[in-house]
Amino acid sequence: MRNLQLKNSTPVCGDFWGNGAVYHCFAEMPDDENRQYSPKMAELEADRAGKMRLKIARTMYRCWGWDEQQQAWTWETPECRALYRWLQRMKDRGITVALNTGWCCPGDVNGTSWNDNPPWADRDNWEKSLQGYADWVSETVRQLVVLRGFTNIKILVLFTEPRKPGGVMPATSEPFSETNREPMFRLWNDCVNAAAAALRRDGLRDKVLLMGPNCGHLISAQMLKWTAENATEIDLYSSHTYQWNEEPEDCDPTEDGGELTTIAMKTPGGRFCQKVTLKPFTTYKVTVCCRVVKRDPLHLSGNILFGAFDRSQEYISGGGDPTNRLTQHSVKMLDPSKMSTEFCSYSFTFQTQGEVAAKVGVFSDIKHESYLIVNSLSLTEQPDGLELLQNGDFAQGPLNWDTFCTLGASDVYYDWRRWCQTGMQYLRPDQPFVFDEYNIGWNRDHSRNEHGANLALSIVAQMNAGVFANMLWTLFDQIWPNNHTTNGDSFFDGDHRWGLAPNLNRSLVPHKSYYAFSMISKYTGGRGSKVYEGVGEKHLHLTMNELPDGNVTIIVVNNKAQGEKFKITLQKPLKARLFCHRFNPKTVVPNEKAEILPSSGEIELNGTEFFDSIVPYGVTVYTSCNN
Repeated sequence: MRNLQLKNSTPVCGDFWGNGAVYHCFAEMPDDENRQYSPKMAELEADRAGKMRLKIARTMYRCWGWDEQQQAWTWETPECRALYRWLQRMKDRGITVALNTGWCCPGDVNGTSWNDNPPWADRDNWEKSLQGYADWVSETVRQLVVLRGFTNIKILVLFTEPRKPGGVMPATSEPFSETNREPMFRLWNDCVNAAAAALRRDGLRDKVLLMGPNCGHLISAQMLKWTAENATEIDLYSSHTYQWNEEPEDCDPTEDGGELTTIAMKTPGGRFCQKVTLKPFTTYKVTVCCRVVKRDPLHLSGNILFGAFDRSQEYISGGGDPTNRLTQHSVKMLDPSKMSTEFCSYSFTFQTQGEVAAKVGVFSDIKHESYLIVNSLSLTEQPDGLELLQNGDFAQGPLNWDTFCTLGASDVYYDWRRWCQTGMQYLRPDQPFVFDEYNIGWNRDHSRNEHGANLALSIVAQMNAGVFANMLWTLFDQIWPNNHTTNGDSFFDGDHRWGLAPNLNRSLVPHKSYYAFSMISKYTGGRGSKVYEGVGEKHLHLTMNELPDGNVTIIVVNNKAQGEKFKITLQKPLKARLFCHRFNPKTVVPNEKAEILPSSGEIELNGTEFFDSIVPYGVTVYTSCNN
């Protein structure tokens, strides 16, 4: 019996907009091979978004108002008309739209990106390009919101992942490098300020919220921190990451009562670390207990580094990058070809010269399908042997550890929560944070049984962290118009397959994860809704949402292969009739109707606790909302 808690006295978020998703307006866009949807298909797909009460749809937006033949802004091109039909469908279904005014920075401003070639762009005149971009943003709001009445456009997203140049940096900009990204940050902020100034000039600034930086790097949230300190025109602060931590397969980890107590790295460049502060002129001993799984011993190559690394760097690094070791002797290298396939301990000592902030961890660059499994990592102060690392045996999963491209000790709930908190630590309580993209990156097979629970777990973690809203990448598979890309990012002839359902040209039957996500989306969120933190354990987690109309929804997710019985204890008594919507990946049968899972029972709650059970990789939504 697991004991779960709901802290329903004080909300962690008093205005939860809800669960959104990236859902591009591509349905009826002209395509060179006529792969666009018919109006009937476009309505069918929009109906699915409406039935799940999707709160926010974020879409790419280009210079579609420019008529190439007339060489003028007409705002009546075929692309514009397709956009208007999509916007109307979202408005009819009560879905807020987040419009990506520019994707690549600075490329979508000066015409040097793959994404767009705007008519105002002048590669050699940044100021001219910048003003053209700002005027376009303002005119977009006037055309779409004011003149055509698409008042559901509430958010403008200022580019996507602008930590790195998208296109050619203007000649007037400061030198940019991997170690000095601040010139890029300032360039992006110039675009934000110019857009805001144009909107204010035209009396439109109050029509929309500006969101950014939308950087894809919450491991350190470097750009988000800079934005919070320097970008005065941002209304919604956003960033994102993806879960790249693989689920256990056949790595044969050490187990304790069925709970994984190792960290494994099957991807070259996998790493994990913990922050410590070391005393001056002190000797420290580092010990790692690990083994190597040798899938291809003949071609086994690479190396393993463990020890103390420089905390000022974003990652602990090695392999193809310079090793950011703390001192000359603070890191030890191991040759995986000479290591045992059984757990063995490896140790060394080093001495500090002054007080220093460090990261103690492991970097694995093993190649050719072999990989490393770490059973424990220790850092002790000598000569008394005082242990400095917390959870060094991974008995609490990845708690206290920063992980990247790992698997094993993987209650990844704590990763999702930590990523949110990493960004939110730089913001004031009145500065809303949006987790603007998320999904499970290590396995793009969204038809697998585990994917529904994987997504539900990330949603629960984000809600418990206190986010303002979140956006799944992506709601449905979509064909990008006039695009025939096939690559490792799940593009197949321009069909981007990251969604909860195939594009309707391929199939009307959604994936199983659609049913888990849709019932969560339907019964959570809305302006003024409150989120109360849940406290779970061992891959079993929960949260609570009080809706604006007073109804309540509790989400419980079990992200593992064993079922569980549990008791939920609330801080404050609650009287409610709860309808139980249960997602069981083994029994749900996807079909063309794509209906939201109905209630399968009721619980009369009148007090501070109730009992229930949940299946492997199951999701249960308890809600007082009656269908």
